[in-house]
Amino acid sequence: DDDDDDDDAPAPARAIVDSAADGTAGGAVYAAPGCPEALFLETFTGKESRFAPFDKEWVHTEQEKFNGRFEVGVGKSPAIAGDRGLVVPEKAKFYGLAARFGEVVETGGDKDVVVQYELRMEEGLTCSGSYLKLIAAPFDKLAEWTDQVPYSVMFGPDKCGTDKLHFIVQSKNPKTGRFAEHHLKQGVASKAGDYLTHLYTLVVKADGGFDVLIDGESVAAGNLMEDFEPPIQPPEEIEDPEDFKPREWVDEAKIPDASAVKPDDWNEDEPREIPDESIRKPEAWEDNEPEYIPDPDSASAPEDWDEDEDGVWEPPMVPNPKCDAAGCGVWSPPMVPNPAYKGKWSPPLIDNPEYIGEWKPRKIPNPDYYKVELFHVLPMSGVGIDIWAMDYGIVFDNILVTHSPAAASTFAAQTFQVKRAAETKKRESSAAKSSNPMAKPLELLGKSLDAAESLLLPFEEALEKAGAGPMLDKLADAGIEKPILLIALIPPFLIALVLLCALGGRRATPAASAPAAVTPAATPAASETNSAVSSLVDAIEKKENNGEGVEAGEVKKRTKKAD
Repeated sequence: DDDDDDDDAPAPARAIVDSAADGTAGGAVYAAPGCPEALFLETFTGKESRFAPFDKEWVHTEQEKFNGRFEVGVGKSPAIAGDRGLVVPEKAKFYGLAARFGEVVETGGDKDVVVQYELRMEEGLTCSGSYLKLIAAPFDKLAEWTDQVPYSVMFGPDKCGTDKLHFIVQSKNPKTGRFAEHHLKQGVASKAGDYLTHLYTLVVKADGGFDVLIDGESVAAGNLMEDFEPPIQPPEEIEDPEDFKPREWVDEAKIPDASAVKPDDWNEDEPREIPDESIRKPEAWEDNEPEYIPDPDSASAPEDWDEDEDGVWEPPMVPNPKCDAAGCGVWSPPMVPNPAYKGKWSPPLIDNPEYIGEWKPRKIPNPDYYKVELFHVLPMSGVGIDIWAMDYGIVFDNILVTHSPAAASTFAAQTFQVKRAAETKKRESSAAKSSNPMAKPLELLGKSLDAAESLLLPFEEALEKAGAGPMLDKLADAGIEKPILLIALIPPFLIALVLLCALGGRRATPAASAPAAVTPAATPAASETNSAVSSLVDAIEKKENNGEGVEAGEVKKRTKKAD
């Protein structure tokens, strides 16, 4: 996760739907871009969170199985402040939700169909679905939406063991009215679960082709008639379900030769391996020494050992050092393959004279057959989600259905690409901070100095009047180039600040008669402080330029001198 501040925090009981760090507390409102070519567009802006149904266009299913309720919010770590999405707030629940299109999306003719949406797994992905279904027309009873309702296209990630990107289409047999599922043969990994926003795009082309894209890059392409299993085109013939193999059917091609006899010299008792007689026992071999001996360093029982409760104490066993040279115990030569080994005898196999062949049921005309000239996905009446989620923090956003691949690409450039750039920048910044131990202290110091800048303006003016302007300039330049100098000089700077303000205040008392205007000279205190601070800065810069380290003691000694 990119949020370093939360690494050690305990896992919440539910997902963060609206982050306190969203950045919209000051009244900023995210304005989602539009898409004039959209047949359906949902950006979830303007939706109320923790209210179900949260919008008249979306309805949670009333089926008992679906006990989860989506919520709308920016999530835990939005890339764009105020950008809301559809959030899975709790794990181990079924979620069912659907929305209808303004009108049925027809799919025949010369129009492509594009479905596109964004997905972010804020808590990773272990075992959850996160796909969409384009509901087959004319279904519009959204409260009755379930995973059993026919659909036109199912598209999106699903992981529980295997990580895959679903692309499934359903066809409707015009003769029987039954629906059939057809799955993309090619396996495609979803790339979800890395805490980044991903863009999933499916283009179903008017000519029967298709293109699957993740983050704008094609990961699978082909033809609906050729690349799905089972095939969309039903076969003309099928196996007869009432045909069975006859009892007398012989489908064994080989049988043992009944006339074969075991040879007289075939010895089944020969072992597979025998000792290697060419190997002799090493001279240093210790026959009478055990391989393990009691640990001499643990000769006595521990002080807290109680034989009544713990039993008789036995020291732990350790390898015998006398065995290190060659070995100990009973010696035996290594085993080698036995050249005389033949194993158990069995007669050879010969062709079966009664063999008929492999039996298969006869073919009959397929009663469900129909000719598919050019397959089009089914007309669509809405979009639905029915998933089982063992993860929370799944965020859906920017669901788009259109006939125009170009419009989908333009919309992605205004949404997804902006998010991905922000997430990449955040991840790189987080990596830089983790590799630089001074990054966070310096960041906090910078914020503190920014907040105090307006309060220090009067003191800065007083120091300049007291003649400490050169010291301030040099200190500022050194602090910009080498922040560690700024940290080292804070103590003498604060002391000099108080001292100069006090001395400068006494010297600023006007005399009885106003003298002519002259350039103020530096006070003795300012001159001494200037000299000490300049000496410290010069010394540190000189050592750093020479490639030498600056000892903490030297900084402390010179700081004391500046004080």
